[in-house]
Amino acid sequence: MWHSKLAKVHTKGLHMLPDYPELKTRFGDFLQSRMYELLGAFPPVPKTLRKEGHRGCLVRHDGSIQELNRAPVCSRISVSRDEFGAMSVEDVLKKVDEAAEDMARQRDEAFFKLMDEVCEQAGNVLSAQGTPVSAEHLLRALKKVDIDFDDQGKPFLPTAIAGEKVASQIREAGRQLETDPVWRRRYSRLMDLKKDEWRAREADRRLVG
Repeated sequence: MWHSKLAKVHTKGLHMLPDYPELKTRFGDFLQSRMYELLGAFPPVPKTLRKEGHRGCLVRHDGSIQELNRAPVCSRISVSRDEFGAMSVEDVLKKVDEAAEDMARQRDEAFFKLMDEVCEQAGNVLSAQGTPVSAEHLLRALKKVDIDFDDQGKPFLPTAIAGEKVASQIREAGRQLETDPVWRRRYSRLMDLKKDEWRAREADRRLVG
């Protein structure tokens, strides 16, 4: 059983519960770790931890700057007195997971909202106008973004996040780029161009460094 070990502390006639800062910190870390395990779009995305401040900024290649406001992420775990006395460890973990799922959903929504705003302002939005995603759409989308390459010249292609229907269209369009001779040639020419752009970026970075 999950028993309460809290005791009342009498101070000047007031009944106060003792504080457990280390326990709260460990519980908060555990809740956050569970949230990250449940995040949908976030695990592959590079992250930088900021311990202070409530906003930041995005600096683009052209020197333009966009203010980024941090969206609060929070959830509530509520346990009644009667429920608390009968809770098992599994019951506690279930409530932690419910809160973690709620926070993960909020983080995903805030992430996609920010991506929509940034891409709209940068003019980096491509619409299929209600038609299925095609190989042409993929090439036009890849043309809009920077692509890096590894030491063997293999591109680090962007990750597509989509619903099941659109994801199947993207996979089929990608298969066309790989197997159809005409689309494969166009894709290869685009990758050659992207590799030249990447080399120029790397050269500029080394010169600045």
